[in-house]
Amino acid sequence: MRAVDHIPKGVKLVVVSDFFAEELVGGAELTLEAILEKCPVEYIKLRSEKVTRKLIEAGKDLHWLLVNYTGIPKEAITNLLNSGIKYSIIECDYKYCCFRSSHLHKLNTKEECNCHETESGSSTMEVFARSQGIHFMSEGQMKEYLRLFPQMQEWSDGKLRVQGSTFKDFTLGTLAALQRERKAGVVVKEEWAVLSGGTWIKNLEETEEYCKAKKIPYEVVGGLAPEQFLQKLATYRGLVFHPKGFDTAPRITIEAKVMGLELDLNSNVQHKDEPWFTGSPEDCLKELQGRAARFWEDGSLRGVKDTF
Repeated sequence: MRAVDHIPKGVKLVVVSDFFAEELVGGAELTLEAILEKCPVEYIKLRSEKVTRKLIEAGKDLHWLLVNYTGIPKEAITNLLNSGIKYSIIECDYKYCCFRSSHLHKLNTKEECNCHETESGSSTMEVFARSQGIHFMSEGQMKEYLRLFPQMQEWSDGKLRVQGSTFKDFTLGTLAALQRERKAGVVVKEEWAVLSGGTWIKNLEETEEYCKAKKIPYEVVGGLAPEQFLQKLATYRGLVFHPKGFDTAPRITIEAKVMGLELDLNSNVQHKDEPWFTGSPEDCLKELQGRAARFWEDGSLRGVKDTF
């Protein structure tokens, strides 16, 4: 479904994001697509920069889902907050920071991030506070928010949820098949996979230096279509992934876990100590298989649930 700039009749949900998976293949966009695959009502995708007072008025009786929404014009955010519209949030990074990452903030400015103490932090909290619910990508991400914004602890029970990275049925089927192949004794390489660079957070150079220091045989992998990438990743003994800053729920670590690879992760992988992830590959897959549908069972999505 392509992004639109109006609200057709019959729509029950307005999904707002800076980009969608058909435009940008990123973790947030892929998680959103997987969630929408199980959406029980008619919805539209609305690019964040196209949110206007007119569209807000037209959709005032609908439920809105805000994902990466930094492109919404400031005036439109004010209109949205004052409209009384019921909306939920999927928080994939750190909206309070002007760089959407405290680590990237420090890399760019050479100073510790204090955005949570600025207008950026207070405006983010205002958007969060008026929402029906906030769905984080990991326990670690949610705890970091609670550390910086302790007032969130006073919000109603159930408002803060952990959704986590979410996968389409097709992708889960591919991962399950590759898991079975490895369990059946398919020969894998002795090398460990290291994700190729392209963005600062991948931390390729330092990860390679780590592998060399630890005498870990490795190969750099990337530049492939999603399914080809999974097929390639499945041939390695393990994955070394050391992001340079907080990575709220990196999909590659989950894919590697489900397929049965060994993992060497640093503390910036914010879901790495969650029980569903530290168990067996089979348990991890089982958890993932219920995530998309479970999103729509959340009580914070009242405006959508009433239309089921």
